[in-house]
This record gives sequence, C-alpha cells and structure tokens, in this order.
Amino acid sequence: MDETLIVNCIFCCHDTTTECSVEHIIPHSFGCTVTLPRGTVCDKCNQYLSKIDKELIQYGFSAVIRPMLLRHTKKKKPPKFEIGGLVIEGVKGGNCIVRYKDDNKIPALDTENKQLVFELEDTYCDLQKVSRALHKIAYEWMVYKKPDVDLTPFVAMRDYIRRPKPNDFRFFGQKSIKMVDDEPFHIHSLNAANIPCLRVSIYDVEYVVSIEDAFPTDDLEVQGYSIARCINDQERGRTLTFFINDRPHGFLLGSLQ
Repeated sequence: MDETLIVNCIFCCHDTTTECSVEHIIPHSFGCTVTLPRGTVCDKCNQYLSKIDKELIQYGFSAVIRPMLLRHTKKKKPPKFEIGGLVIEGVKGGNCIVRYKDDNKIPALDTENKQLVFELEDTYCDLQKVSRALHKIAYEWMVYKKPDVDLTPFVAMRDYIRRPKPNDFRFFGQKSIKMVDDEPFHIHSLNAANIPCLRVSIYDVEYVVSIEDAFPTDDLEVQGYSIARCINDQERGRTLTFFINDRPHGFLLGSLQ
C-alpha cells in the first residue's frame, strides 16, 4: 500500500495525527496481518468497531476451523471457540480438541459413512453486526488499495458500519470454497448484475458485499451463494461433522450444517 499520510479517521473524520491504533482489514484474530497505516482509523473507532469484528470471528464455518488453523491468539494462547454447546480448542502441532461442554454428552458415531457427528444447540447470531463487519472490510480495502480514494459516494456504507438504525440491514452472500493452504485470505472485485461488489474469502468461506446500496441477490444465488437477508438469525438443528480417515485417531472436518 502507498504510505500516504492520512490524518483524519475514515469513519468519524476526527484528527488522528496523535493516534496510535493499527487497524487490521480482516480481523487479526483470524491470523491476517494486512493493516492500514496508523492514523487511518482513530483509537476510539478502532476500539468501538472491534465489537462487530468479534461477531464475525464467532460466525459460521470460519469460526469453527479457526482454532484448527491458528497457532495462537494475540495473547500467545491456543485459540478456543465455543458454539452450540461445543468447545473447540487448538493444540500444538496444528491439531484440535472438540468436545461438548456437558461431559455427559457424546457425539454420534456413524461407522457406515465413517463420520463423527456433533449435534449443536440452537444458537443466536446478530447478523447485523456480521454484515457491518464484512462491509467494514470492504470499506477499508478501498482505502488500502487507493489511500486518496474519494469516500463521499460511500457515506451510507460508512454510517451503516458505524451507527446503523435498529432495522437497517445490508445483504451479504456466502458460500463454501476450497481454501488454498498458503493463502487463507483473499479480497477481489466482483461485478454481479452490473453492481460492483467485493469478494472476501476467509479460510473456507467466501462472502460477497456490495459497495452500492443495491445488491445482486438473484445473480449470486445462481452462482451458489446463500443470501443473508435479515438482522437476526436463530440457527436450529445444526450439526458439525468430522470424517474419519485411515490414520489412527485421524479426523477431517467435513461440514457445519
């Protein structure tokens, strides 16, 4: 990135000449190290917006495999994640431990299909925060690629990221992809139905957000994306499946459904 000096926060426009925060475009908790120059986001916005980053970190399939791929957290501790009554803990050597919080529960073993299936409790997700976090990535990426970009056309996106109204919601698409081992993060432009969008890949999941108010729902659904359309999502009856491989005590993560 061009190290052009930015002296006003791209979110609140306050002077940042004495600010010290470093903003990660994709949350550092995923292991991404790409940052904006100091002063691009002020300390106050950095701290406030970390709350929506946390919701993205705990959302969906990326959150499940994060403890398996990340060696340690920012505090140099093994990553740990809880979802639907399960605890997933990373351990040394790139492995992980998956268990129920309730020690009396055990997963179902499907010997015919060589699967180990964990049933998840119903979970609640604040999809508005997830959507805001994804749009924040897109907004910051535009600045990363072109520090002198005119952000005036994107005021509505900025305000949605910062302080949305209770019922505001910007759609996003998502689908599973095959992760390239040495490149777990990608951000690319996408033109869908003549609407400029950005594709954000985190591990095995690809998200799509529009940088305009319109969203190409039909076009993305044809391409296999599921579309998040509402603020709150009560996830029911989901399962986490591991496929048993031929190695002793070996399992491969299959799916979160």
